[in-house]
Amino acid sequence: MNLNARAAGALCLVGGIVLTAIVWHSVLTRGRYDVKAAAVGPILIVVAVGFLIHGDAMPPTRATMRLRIYGVLGSVCALVQLHYFGFFEKGLVEIGVGALLIGVWLLPAQVFEQRGKPAEPHTAEPGQPHAVKPGSTPSAAPGTPRPIVPS
Repeated sequence: MNLNARAAGALCLVGGIVLTAIVWHSVLTRGRYDVKAAAVGPILIVVAVGFLIHGDAMPPTRATMRLRIYGVLGSVCALVQLHYFGFFEKGLVEIGVGALLIGVWLLPAQVFEQRGKPAEPHTAEPGQPHAVKPGSTPSAAPGTPRPIVPS
């Protein structure tokens, strides 16, 4: 059993519920809402359900087909909520936002995958002109005592 997927599901579920509750509270009390929170909350809830149901079959580190399906379903839920709030009555830009919410899940897998070998971490200290590659020793970095070598 993959606890990472279950933990990601639990975290996404809590985050999505909190965001959605904040948005609805704001709409009902002030008549205003944050568009980003209104869009992300339902997506998080639906994707969280996918993580909790599928576990191992839906790892949180890759854009699998299941993740994309749940992402599209979450985007549709977000669009329904935004429509209910009257978001799409404003114009074409808002309709474009709706298309992007669904379109991002339909991008090719290469967009989400890391290509090539990972970049080496930058390990330079402040004042040191060059980074030290992992596994190598620095040649007298500033501030380090030099070994005593007999002559």
